[in-house]
This record gives sequence, structure tokens and C-alpha cells, in this order.
Amino acid sequence: MIVVIGEFTRAPGSASASLHEYLAGDFPNVVRAVADQFLIQRLVVTTRVPDEGIDSFGAERGWSEAPDAVVQWAFSDEADALRAMSAGRSDGPFSTPQLDALADPARRSLFAAREVLVSDAMPDDERWSGRLGGEAPVKLVVQNWKRPDLTFDQFTDHWRDVHGVMVDQLGAAMGYRRYVQSHRVVSTSIDEAARRASTRPSPDGGLTEVWFTNQATMHSEMASEAGRAASVHFANDEGNFINPPSMTVFLARERLEFDRS
Repeated sequence: MIVVIGEFTRAPGSASASLHEYLAGDFPNVVRAVADQFLIQRLVVTTRVPDEGIDSFGAERGWSEAPDAVVQWAFSDEADALRAMSAGRSDGPFSTPQLDALADPARRSLFAAREVLVSDAMPDDERWSGRLGGEAPVKLVVQNWKRPDLTFDQFTDHWRDVHGVMVDQLGAAMGYRRYVQSHRVVSTSIDEAARRASTRPSPDGGLTEVWFTNQATMHSEMASEAGRAASVHFANDEGNFINPPSMTVFLARERLEFDRS
């Protein structure tokens, strides 16, 4: 399965709540209406949750400002994803006039990726339960940019086979319940379609998503002695493959809008 990932940030002077309300309200209905036409298998909307600790986590590492939302459209294969990505802004499933008005036109990116499930201890009925409030599952969303001196394959090999193994072994100490890497698809035609649909470069590595039982549990586990020790191991390895000034992180909740896969 190929996932097309779009990032959106509220327009200057507007509230993130307006963007979030639209992405969780009318926008999924627009996508449903064209799902058969574009062979969209699944739609997931992820919206940012305010969290001072996570925002400070990124700032302390010198990372960039994170977006306010990420949307993921899933397709069966590259051909279906490319067909949808090649559609015009007004005809495709990735934009609407209202979204154009609510999202910063200078901070939109789109790219295609393959999901790699590294570890999973969160059943789907818990992940997709739709619970509200502080007890709902949350996830960290990290845009991954490769270290400039590495090739894409070198970056991906380290991210998957070294860092991913480390997370699989130590992530539970930080409260990780599910960990997914979305590796960018290397395709000239898809890259060209993404550039036409974007107003800023998309992450040249991919996306990391880390799920936790809830926001409070995340903080308590990350602050534990074992959690802090695991965090040091992860941080020490980051310099081997990522480009900190381009990285972003935010805390979020996700909604499964539909799944026909």
C-alpha cells in the first residue's frame, strides 16, 4: 500500500481550530465523494494537540516549526497514487477552496511513502476507538530529513535497520505502543507530481509516527528513569542519519475517516 502524506499549517492570522474543524468535518466528505474515482483506500486525519513538553523537545534539539495537521490518503499501489497526485488542484482529492483558505499557502507539502510497521502493541479497536479527552490515544508525528551527506538508501538503511531495531528494543520504556516509519517513495514521476501540488519541499526521508496510550501516560513514561535512559540512546543515534534543522515534531490525535482496504 502507498500512502500519500500531506502537511498543512493554519493560515497566518487564523486559529488552528478552524483548520482542524474543517479537516475533521467537511473535508472527509469531499474525499469520500471522489474515493471511487481516485481509488482511495483509506483516509486518516491527524491534528495537532497542544503540548508544551513536546514542543520544547523539538525546540531544544534545534528542529523546525511543526505543521498543524497531517492527512494520509492510502492507495493500493504507486500507479493509483500517481494518478491522484497528477490531478489538478481543483480536481484531485488533496485540496479544496476552503482548505486553500484555511491553510497557509506557503507551508504545504505532499509526498508518497510506504509504511513500515516496526512494532505494534496497540490493537486497532483501541487505536481507532474515537475516545475523547485526556484518555484518548495520542501519537508523536516526526518529519524525517536525512543527513545531507547520506544517500537516501544509506539514510533508510540506518533508520530502519539500526534506529528501528533500537526503538523496537527500548521504545516500551518510553511508553511506545506502536511505531511506524513511512519511507518516502523514490520515483521521478511521483516527485514531479508532488512538487506541482506543494508549496514547500516535503521531507526527503519520510515520516515517523509513535503511539501512546494517552497524553498523561506518555509524559509519565518518558519521565521515568528507564524512559530517560532510552531517550539518551535515541538522541545519540539521531546524529548518525538525520538533519536536525529540518526535522519537526508535534503531538497529535488521529481519526480514521474511512477504510476500504
